[in-house]
Amino acid sequence: MMKRVCSLIRVIKNGDSGIIFNGLTGAVLHASSKLLIAFELAGRYQSLAPEMLNKLFPNPKVRETLEYENLLVPVNFNENSFVEKARKIMVEQDIGTNVEFIVTYRCNFRCLYCYAGQSPPHMSKDTAQYAVNFARKMADERKSKAMKIQFIGGEPLLNTDAISIICEQMAEFRDDRKLIMRTSLTSNGSLLTREILRTIKNVGPIDIQLTLDGPEVIHNQRRPMINGNSFRTIINNIEKCIKDIDELAIRINVDYDNMDYIPQFLSELRKLVPETTSLSMVPTFSHTDSSAQYSGHCFKKEDLAPQLANIWDEALALGYPPSWNPYPTFMSCGAVMPGSIAIDPFGDIYKCAASYGNTSLSVGNIKNGLDTRIGGIYDQFINRDKKILDSGQCHGCAALPICMGGCAFKSLREKGVMHKSICRHDQKECFENFVRQYFNWHVTKKDSSLP
Repeated sequence: MMKRVCSLIRVIKNGDSGIIFNGLTGAVLHASSKLLIAFELAGRYQSLAPEMLNKLFPNPKVRETLEYENLLVPVNFNENSFVEKARKIMVEQDIGTNVEFIVTYRCNFRCLYCYAGQSPPHMSKDTAQYAVNFARKMADERKSKAMKIQFIGGEPLLNTDAISIICEQMAEFRDDRKLIMRTSLTSNGSLLTREILRTIKNVGPIDIQLTLDGPEVIHNQRRPMINGNSFRTIINNIEKCIKDIDELAIRINVDYDNMDYIPQFLSELRKLVPETTSLSMVPTFSHTDSSAQYSGHCFKKEDLAPQLANIWDEALALGYPPSWNPYPTFMSCGAVMPGSIAIDPFGDIYKCAASYGNTSLSVGNIKNGLDTRIGGIYDQFINRDKKILDSGQCHGCAALPICMGGCAFKSLREKGVMHKSICRHDQKECFENFVRQYFNWHVTKKDSSLP
């Protein structure tokens, strides 16, 4: 059978040899310099007969691996069609329901880069009950077999009354429908108690994300608490509550103001949290009106890739696994999935975290239901990735199955529509650094090299 090199391949140098990465499957393979030359030559041909393949790759094991990992595909294989079919399957088989309960817009921190701003309302007890009813009805209509319940804010633990109502009702619903449920809490950590964690865990295992932006002095400057030492409060609460946390993730927002302190902090953090704690280091962005004033502190485009690479090299050296995996998800983010919504304190429904509170981007209300009209905000989110594919904007990009053209909200904000590519991997260096780091952490521990 005639073969050719898959069009969604990225060859990345790694020391004296290299990495062959296939965005279609997530395959990451080490290759010698000799193989890289042969592979580059193979990529110049639109079709390769078996005799040519044998000459280019005389080792049968190499040929077998290249075909098995879909680095070599049949000549008539259509990568874009494959990605579209995979995307469609992800959407149509979306049998789970994910509901974020924004139980308050209030916060007891005044973070310098906050994208949400400060709004007064808590979710009332009545609204919490309406929200639960809406979430349960949605799961029933979708015939969901699993649900994820998330609590976010503001600082969600400022409104434990609403959380308690939601958890009690959702636990009953889980038992009635025999659902698999998991919970999560995104919090600043200042109000964390074993009591509230046990309330949430009664619904299902709990994942918690807390934010620490550097050593104590730096963190307190960037994320000041209205009363008290925010860093020390968070660490003390982790120590008290760790037995009730199933998965703990520490987020570090990184920019010019704290980047020089991160290596020192990563070493200190190893002593402060359990080794099983995952790490997420994210560049700050001034992508909403509330955070626009912080734009001068955020990384410039030319600095983003090298700074993140340096920081993650430090983290990997200390034993932290990479937080980014180059797996194809065939979706840009959870907001494009039909079963994913967020309900705010007013009962308004949203699809995207960056749009919370902006009523022009609401997709409905818990009393009136979802607005699924063609051309509406909900419809734009659901069909956004398909439009990216149909337009051909990301044709031939190895990152396409992973990012699907990037952030819909950022596209809407910068280009006026959701379906323009704002690729998070638009910088070749940044994408290649992450693949290289993923490879050096995971793949070198196995026999994954090609001679």
